[in-house]
Amino acid sequence: IKEYARENSTDIKVVIGGNTASYYWEEYIKHDFIDYLIRGDGEEPLLKICRGENETAIPNCIYNKNGEILENPFIYVQDETNSSEIYLSHLDEIMLSHHASRFGTFFIVSHKGCAMNCLYCGGCRQSQQKAFNRIQPLKRGVKEVRKDITAVKPYTSTFQFEFDFPADDILDYCQQIWAGIDLKDH
Repeated sequence: IKEYARENSTDIKVVIGGNTASYYWEEYIKHDFIDYLIRGDGEEPLLKICRGENETAIPNCIYNKNGEILENPFIYVQDETNSSEIYLSHLDEIMLSHHASRFGTFFIVSHKGCAMNCLYCGGCRQSQQKAFNRIQPLKRGVKEVRKDITAVKPYTSTFQFEFDFPADDILDYCQQIWAGIDLKDH
């Protein structure tokens, strides 16, 4: 992967994250083609990596420095106190074209974490805490979800949503999200 990426630029850094990387980070970080591994929520850590900030100040980040694996504190969790500024933006600056089918299907995140106790993410809520440092699920604000839909609309033909809020009436939430947004072509 790294060799392929570096054919285009020697400055490219390989960053991995998400469910699998968070659960199996100890195995993945041993691969020399990975520059950074982000455990748990990655919005703030990835932004800091892209900005070239000091590696030691990037939360949730594990990296390989001259053969030594270094692990920063696992402290960043997106929650109600810090999520209002987290939404898709600047897509015009990073997209190569404005074709509506650029992404095909685009998944819009309406929540993070899970209150369920199924096998998908390890079989229990405690697994979510271990892998993502998330104690309780986060339902994203209507405003942030609407910003994501509006930002991605020119680049996709199909949206995918998942609303998994137990014991929560999501009808009003969904109506607020989609109110006034023309999705007839999506």
